[in-house]
Amino acid sequence: MTTPDELREAATQARAAAEDLRRLASRIDASHVHELPHLADDRTWVGPLASALQDAVRQGVAELRLLSSDLRARATQLELEASERDRAATRVALLLVVP
Repeated sequence: MTTPDELREAATQARAAAEDLRRLASRIDASHVHELPHLADDRTWVGPLASALQDAVRQGVAELRLLSSDLRARATQLELEASERDRAATRVALLLVVP
């Protein structure tokens, strides 16, 4: 059986991981990469290579937005798991006290 202390420690670790994921998502959102579509527009240069670059940049920015969204979703999931571990720790602690 897992002890209440082990469950609480797992909850603490899950919350720390969630915080790290949210911090990483914020750094991705603040990245200068999101400015590239404006810098690689038709005013910069034209032609097939320019169009390919613009498409690649737009695709990359969209993937980064999706990634930061996924990171936040995983962080939320970890926080829910942490809360469940805290509740489980309380239940286990109560079971250990009952004669």
